[in-house]
Amino acid sequence: DSTGIQALTNAMPSIKVLSSLYLGEKEFGGDRGFGPDPYSDKLFNYPRISSGFNIDGNSVFNQHSMQLLTGVWNHFVHPDDVFQIVQRDADSFESRNPDNLGWRSTPDTTTSLYNEFLKRLRHTKKQYPFLRFVSADYGAKIAQDWLNTDSEYFETENEYLVEVIPPKEYQSPASNKEEKYWFMYVPKQERAIIEKHLSSITEGYSFSSLWDGYLFHFYSKE
Repeated sequence: DSTGIQALTNAMPSIKVLSSLYLGEKEFGGDRGFGPDPYSDKLFNYPRISSGFNIDGNSVFNQHSMQLLTGVWNHFVHPDDVFQIVQRDADSFESRNPDNLGWRSTPDTTTSLYNEFLKRLRHTKKQYPFLRFVSADYGAKIAQDWLNTDSEYFETENEYLVEVIPPKEYQSPASNKEEKYWFMYVPKQERAIIEKHLSSITEGYSFSSLWDGYLFHFYSKE
């Protein structure tokens, strides 16, 4: 809440990024988007959308919702999940390891928390091949670049152009700011045309099935 945020900024002013919650209620650290915290503009919110080692249907749904909207997947893991196997009455949250899985191996089964998390990473990379895995610190800098950038759109007879323009007074905190990553939805009947065009103007591209077409992923350099 506002009291906790003010105490945090006063006691530890060196903290600039808050890994808050994308979902939930504002007074409990949730309902945060990318940007300044509603209780203090000294903190930049870089919220997480999912957590844990297991692949859970609701969690995966939330993950894809955030990725399709923002291009970002922020995930948090609890190192003590392996120990939380019993749901106690005093616990505020559900057990994070109800199947009593071990970290690397589990008696009487072929899976484990580590293997379950690998499944999620493989699933994610299959859907989003150009996803970069970066630290929260560096990811927050990329998000700050994104929020401090204006975009202009130009349409000609044969092209649709997007120009990314950072404000003149803004100094980018991210080091690799020349690379730009994009999503584009393409109907099935236009796939061949788009592939031919992207192969001539981008550094690389890939695509995955989505709805009645494809989600193309590509990146470019200035």
